[in-house]
Amino acid sequence: MGILTEDMKRLVSEQLNVVDPMVRKGYRFKGVASVVTEGALYERILDFYRTERNLDEGRTRIRSFVLVKVNEAMPLISPAYDQGLTEEQVRDKMPHYFDSLQRKNSTTQPEEM
Repeated sequence: MGILTEDMKRLVSEQLNVVDPMVRKGYRFKGVASVVTEGALYERILDFYRTERNLDEGRTRIRSFVLVKVNEAMPLISPAYDQGLTEEQVRDKMPHYFDSLQRKNSTTQPEEM
């Protein structure tokens, strides 16, 4: 099981941020989380993804689901908008930003051991 779900097993109250990386807007959800790893609810959720989302049963690697009972939902907006940029301007800048990160990573040589 991954670190995220292991941490969530120990925590009851959670905050989950979901952000569109291209427009840098999203939502912050606060609530109570639970991890479902087996049983009828697990099977029901898995069946949903198999039928409604065409999940390939042969490639299923889902070991758990995280359910969040949302108590509060708030908009999440990047500080990029504080400069007066429109959503279209932010969206136009993001591919250039991601490209620059990729170029930077591809020119960085790993340290020798």
